[in-house]
Amino acid sequence: MSKEIIKTKTGLQMIVDVESKARNPITTESGDRCVLHYQGYTVDGEIFDSSYDKPQPFVFEIDSGQVINGMNEGVAYMKTGETRTLIIPAKLAYGSNVLEHKLASKVLIFEITLLQVHRKQEKKNDND
Repeated sequence: MSKEIIKTKTGLQMIVDVESKARNPITTESGDRCVLHYQGYTVDGEIFDSSYDKPQPFVFEIDSGQVINGMNEGVAYMKTGETRTLIIPAKLAYGSNVLEHKLASKVLIFEITLLQVHRKQEKKNDND
């Protein structure tokens, strides 16, 4: 059975490969710190980056500009324990204006497993 491809208004395509089995999975929100493993490759199958090669999982904050737009958007839809494949069009990756980048104008594919979500810290009001 083929899995459903979810398409967003921006052109990002997502496939849920493994649904969250967590009793109360956390869905990400803007400002949350996400801990995940990923593997990125081109449509030709060339792996260009992987967190599995590193000593620790990758951590980034949603909507902070730390990752390409397509990865940020895709992870923003995920729940802890979930694995998704993201098919990211060039305009949500490195675009076509970055001529010196080897991934410019390329569709990228990321397989991502969201391990943990750390909620953003709300600023405390000094009057409380």
